[in-house]
Parts: sequence; structure tokens; C-alpha cells
Amino acid sequence: MVTFSATNNRHTDVPQVSLKVVTTDIVNQYGLVSKSSILAFKPGHEGDFVSMYARTYPQFVLKFHLTNEIALGSIGLNEAQQLNFEVTADSNFLWSIYEATDKPVEDILLDITKVNQSELDRNELRSNISKFLWNSTVTVHERIVYQHNDLRVCFRISELFCEQEDELEEDDYRGKVESSTTIRFKILCNDLELRGPDIDLQRKKSTNIIDVYCNDEEWFPVNRRLLQPCIALAPFVLAARDQHQHVNVDLDCCTFDKCLIYLQLETQGKADEFEFHLHETDQLLEAAKKLGLIGLSRICEQSLGEYSNGIRHQGIPWDEVKERNTNGECLLIIDNQVFDVSNWLEHHPGGNVIIPNQAKNCDATVFFEVYHSSRESFLFLKQLYIGPLLNGQDVPSPTTILVDPSESFLIQLREYMGQIKLFKNL
Repeated sequence: MVTFSATNNRHTDVPQVSLKVVTTDIVNQYGLVSKSSILAFKPGHEGDFVSMYARTYPQFVLKFHLTNEIALGSIGLNEAQQLNFEVTADSNFLWSIYEATDKPVEDILLDITKVNQSELDRNELRSNISKFLWNSTVTVHERIVYQHNDLRVCFRISELFCEQEDELEEDDYRGKVESSTTIRFKILCNDLELRGPDIDLQRKKSTNIIDVYCNDEEWFPVNRRLLQPCIALAPFVLAARDQHQHVNVDLDCCTFDKCLIYLQLETQGKADEFEFHLHETDQLLEAAKKLGLIGLSRICEQSLGEYSNGIRHQGIPWDEVKERNTNGECLLIIDNQVFDVSNWLEHHPGGNVIIPNQAKNCDATVFFEVYHSSRESFLFLKQLYIGPLLNGQDVPSPTTILVDPSESFLIQLREYMGQIKLFKNL
């Protein structure tokens, strides 16, 4: 008898179900899953389809057809879909239901990587692929196999673009294909000729996505904003927005996947909800140190009982700040709050000299306004916070800038930091 079990995703509130992967020969833009499994896992589910992703992070999303033609506790995927999800046949993996609302894809670029014919009509292929992908959730770097009669074409999604509601909106790496979606092709195999003109929309490659390559040759397309707390990746996060970035990290994909879960929670202000097994602590702590992810380091150190230099809500004396600066550390005072930037200096885009030379042992608030007024810089500042300055301490003004920080800047700074409850005692 086939059995299955449901559990909670220990990194998020999303429930998970363990399903055994079976290989299917069906070449469709959806997988197969037992209808009884989904109804037992999520009672009251309506409809014949459900969107799901493997493990704890929706690197790729696929729509599944609910059918009783596949065994209870099983999930059916073709070979390309197994490659996308990095799963293997006859093995059990945890799956989560994907319930986010994706924006409509405006246009999409497909790399043709393999085809069994030497000549195709571009417009006809575009029409067929449009029907094939219609109403599907697609993700950058996803592999797709299209088969019709004697034709078999292998694609990889290279780029996709959704309509931006405002200039500050993030670039896209996932969306929903509609009938109005424009489809373009790029030929990566040498034995194919596409008849007919292509559509040149003169799009720029997404610059808000950073490709993160792990040491096991797996990689993730990650939004730049999600990586902002990673001090070690600051040069890539803060790089010019007209350049697409990629970075190598000395972590395996599973460990980096757990770090992404933490980053998602921290971005949502829910870092304290991150959970992990005790046996994972050493591995996560090492990963946090490699990424410069201070918040995760603190959580791991606290779990190990080694947390002695965290946030000191009772206040830090000015004499201690000066003493630690004398002994080789670099502590700054910004708006009566203390920040330890010792480990940040080597990653500072402006170099590792200007901060110690100008901002140590004085009120550095105006320096931060002059050089770092963006909200991105606020986020990095949050990572370095170690506590408020002890009340009643007299901190000298800087000698190189003889102006006070502006009231509007202080309001913006305190409002942002107040959202994460760091300035609650002001």
C-alpha cells in the first residue's frame, strides 16, 4: 500500500507533503499528481490543477494536473521537469503548494538548445509555443520540452519581462504566460534555421537579478534586494544597475537554499521565525560568516550558547566605544546608536580607509547622510547595529564637516530603523 505524509515546512508557514517522484513520458507544461493525495493534504481544494514547488524555496514552479491515474503518494514529472526541480525518480521529496499571484508576462525570450529538425517557420513555432505555455507560471532558467507530432524542441527561458507599475519595481524572473505574451527565440544549436523575421524589442537583461553560483555547480537567480543583508556580497548588490551581476559562493546549493529562506523572512521583518535543526547549526553559522549575514550568525551563535556580543539594549558606554576603537575595532556612533563596522570595512565600496579616518570617535551621523542616504544603505546599517549609546554620554562633533545632519534625514532614518524596532527607546 502506498502511503504519504504531510508536515509543516519548518522554515515558513507553508505546509508540505512528501511525494515519490515517478517518470512520465507526457510532454506537457504540467506534471501529474494524485488527486486523492492533494485532497487529503489540502481538504477542500477545488479545480483540476494545483501549482507546486519542491523543497522549501520556489526556485521553479509547475502546474500539476490532479488525476487518479497516478498512484496515491506519487508525483509525475518528465525528465526536463526533474532537472528543473533537481529531483530523481523513485525518491521522495517534500512539496509545497504555490499560491502566489504572478504578474502577466509581457514578453519572453526562449533559447532553443536542441531540436530534431533543421528548418522551422518562426511564426508557426511562436504560435504553437504560445498555446503550449498559455496560463503557465514560468521562471527564468527553466527548461521546457515541446513535442508535437514528429517535432521535438528543447528550450531554456533566458529572459522574461512583466509590465512595471512604477520605476522602482523589481525586475522579473517569474510570471504567468497569457495570450498577449510576445515570444522571441534565440538559436543556440547550429543545425537549425528559423524562417521569417524575429521581433527585436531591444530589451536590456534584467539588472535586479544576481545569478548566485554554488560550489556544486548549481545556481540561483536571486533578486538583488533579497541579498542586501549579505555584507560579503555588497560589491555585487551595490554595483551599477546597468550591469547584470553573477557571483560565486563557497556553499552547496542546499545550504544556500536555507540561507535564502532566512533572507526572505528577514526581508519581511520575521527573522526571529527562522527555524532549523540543531545539527544544522554549525553548517549555517559557517554559511552566514561566508555571506556576511550577521543576523543569521547571531541566531546560530545563540543556538550554540556562544552569543555574547549581540544587541545590548541596556546601552553601550562611550568610553567602551573609544577603547574598542583603540584596540583595532571600528565602532561608529550614528544618531546615538552604536554600529560595529569592523567586518564591513573590507567590503565598503568607498574603501576601508575613509571610515576610520573620518568617522571614528565622533558623532558620525552627518557622514552617513552625506555618503549613504539611500534605503539600501539603511539596510546594511541595520546589519551592523549592536545597541544604543548609554544615555547621557557626550560625543564630540566631527571636525571635517561643520554642519549638522538635516532634520528630514533624521526623520527618514528613525522611521526606517523604527520599523525593525532598533530605535524603540529613542
